[in-house]
Amino acid sequence: MTQVELFQKFDFVINLNGGTVMNTLFLVYLIVEVIFGIGFLLVPGFMMDPMGVTLDETSTTFARLFVSLLISLPVLLFFARKSTSSEFKRGVV
Repeated sequence: MTQVELFQKFDFVINLNGGTVMNTLFLVYLIVEVIFGIGFLLVPGFMMDPMGVTLDETSTTFARLFVSLLISLPVLLFFARKSTSSEFKRGVV
């Protein structure tokens, strides 16, 4: 399968039902990222505790740096949901 054929199939998924499939996917991903981002921002030790990780001062700082990614992705997804450009949505995915 050529790269052009792959892009054509992907464009079909993005534009399926007027783009509502991808918009729904973006919305679900946005909500999950916001929930985990707020959790890591406010209580990083509690979020890492189920995985058996104990955070010290330095690792708490790095966990909060990780939050910047978790909070910036929902902003990008919000704009991707509102966009009508399939190229922009393809770039986000």
